[in-house]
Amino acid sequence: MEWTEGIRLWKDYLKMCIDLKCDMNDRTVIFTNNLKLEHDRTDRKYNNIKSQNAIKNFEEAVERYKHLEFEDEEDCGLRSPFALTLPLWLFLFPDLSVDSRR
Repeated sequence: MEWTEGIRLWKDYLKMCIDLKCDMNDRTVIFTNNLKLEHDRTDRKYNNIKSQNAIKNFEEAVERYKHLEFEDEEDCGLRSPFALTLPLWLFLFPDLSVDSRR
C-alpha cells in the first residue's frame, strides 16, 4: 500500500470512529495493527448505521405526512397523475404535437 493511500485510509477510519463514538483514548483504536481490515470493518458498521438512520428518517416522514394520504380519487377530487387522457409524449415533447409539414 502506498503511503498516501495509507494516510487516506487512516484519516477516513478515524473520522468514522469519531462518528461512531468509539473510545478515542484507546490506543488500539487509533493505532490499529491492520489498518485495511479495521477500516473495512468500521466502514461496514458505519454504512449499516447510516442506512438504518435513513430508513428511520423515511418512516418518520411517512408518518408525518400520513394526513395527506387519500384512499380513492373521489376523496380528494383529484385525478391520478397516471390517468392521463392525452398521450404522455405530448407533455414530454409538446413541439411534436404540431404538424411539422406546414
